[in-house]
Amino acid sequence: MKKQLLFLFFLFSLSQLNAQSWVYHPFPTDSAIWVNRLGHYNPPGIFDPYYVITIDYYDPYTYYCMNSSDTTIGSFVYSKLDSCGGPYQGALRDDNGKIYFIPADSVNELLVYDFTLNNGDPVSTYYKTSNNSFTEYTTVVGPVDSVLINGSYRKRMQIEAAYWVEGIGNTSGLFRESWPNVSNYVIDLVCMSENNTALYPSASGGACSFSLGIEETKPGLSGTIYPNPSAGNYQISVPGVSEYSVEITDVLGKTVFHSKIKNNVAELDLSDKQNGIYFVRISDSKGNSVTKKILKQ
Repeated sequence: MKKQLLFLFFLFSLSQLNAQSWVYHPFPTDSAIWVNRLGHYNPPGIFDPYYVITIDYYDPYTYYCMNSSDTTIGSFVYSKLDSCGGPYQGALRDDNGKIYFIPADSVNELLVYDFTLNNGDPVSTYYKTSNNSFTEYTTVVGPVDSVLINGSYRKRMQIEAAYWVEGIGNTSGLFRESWPNVSNYVIDLVCMSENNTALYPSASGGACSFSLGIEETKPGLSGTIYPNPSAGNYQISVPGVSEYSVEITDVLGKTVFHSKIKNNVAELDLSDKQNGIYFVRISDSKGNSVTKKILKQ
């Protein structure tokens, strides 16, 4: 009798553990940040998820923020997504594990995540090929398990060389970005936070920082940009260099300014640009470079 009770208790405990593992964690609707990054494979072209990757360097990151702003499209309520102070990117909604997204300037709803699927099921996934354009392709769901985050288990699904995680997104970025020469690049989600708590890559500290990996400097070059933040007028100072190039990109990687400068101190005017985060890449003729993050507000 005792053995039977012990066995029944074991089965009950197992069922409780399994139930804990598969309680659904919805996508956030407020106070969420996703930070995508781009790096180079070394050696290039190896996409095996179990292969240890060495990153040569990271190019400017892209950011997505959700800030309690809703919109009604058709008969559904969506949470607005922008580039963290920059342009509106679109709207997300979670329909019991199916995550729909309508890109900015579009009326087409995309099923960007489906957490109701299981191992072996066909699945559609999307590459973000430009500001508001997404390319769909079909693959197959790989192994499905759960991962412990902040004391509770979240469903995790392997999708090719990446993972989908409930309430977080794709480990290749909230949206997989299709940068040039993708075969030699690694694109991933470097940080995701909700309500000032980082959930990915692991539960820790506060909200994701906008300064993650931004200032990538090669020895031999330094620069200062001030005031920062600014309403649009900045002064750039590059000591010890008589000529250098300046390229400014927005958080989507679009170049908004490019010029060669022949003065240690020069003026940068972004007063006609949208408010938000920009990246200033300073390069000299010897291949030295430094990237600075500025905020226009």
